[in-house]
Amino acid sequence: MLERFQPIHSLSLMLAVLWIATPAYGTTTITFDSGGGETIFVLKDQTPYSESGYVFTTNDLMSIGDFGSGRVASQALSETTPTLIEMQSGSGQAFNLEGFQIVDLFLYDDDKTVFADTSAWVMTSSMSDKFFLDSARVYNFSGDPWEGLTSVSFGLELNGAVDLGDVKLAAYMDLDNIRVSAVPIPAALPLFGSAIGLLALAGRRRARRRRV
Repeated sequence: MLERFQPIHSLSLMLAVLWIATPAYGTTTITFDSGGGETIFVLKDQTPYSESGYVFTTNDLMSIGDFGSGRVASQALSETTPTLIEMQSGSGQAFNLEGFQIVDLFLYDDDKTVFADTSAWVMTSSMSDKFFLDSARVYNFSGDPWEGLTSVSFGLELNGAVDLGDVKLAAYMDLDNIRVSAVPIPAALPLFGSAIGLLALAGRRRARRRRV
């Protein structure tokens, strides 16, 4: 009878040891400082920007390390098409968005005259509506819909633009210090299936020996 329950007992002990050995996950702050003081420009369909295991792409243009410090800046040039900065985990692992800083939102044109307003927002992979953002503010998040994400989109768009003629108008979003944490997954999780398979194989061998 003791031999019959030994595989189950061994499996429980192995899973407990593997779970305890799993490392803790802390908060990662993405500072956009990896450019070494130089501005990095990322265009649509070009090599994305990566930092701390997270990947950033855009549907237009973004600049990394702009304004003399580690920030990402994006510009909107069209009233109909928002400029997007997409953030994903490079490993595909789910993550939590804990917060970020909007350093500035502003309009710029050749005559320093505002012809339209702008709006900035963030959407996670679990949201159906935009969360609108203000300038010069630090955002802190917890709980739904900011946990267990596969992607985050930062958007910037012009609203109510008029006929500008030859005037060049652009809206800019200055984003910094994105704080994220990976959703904990046991580091030894791939070994769980192997452990179960080995215990099952051992059980079948004992069963064959008893039949013989």
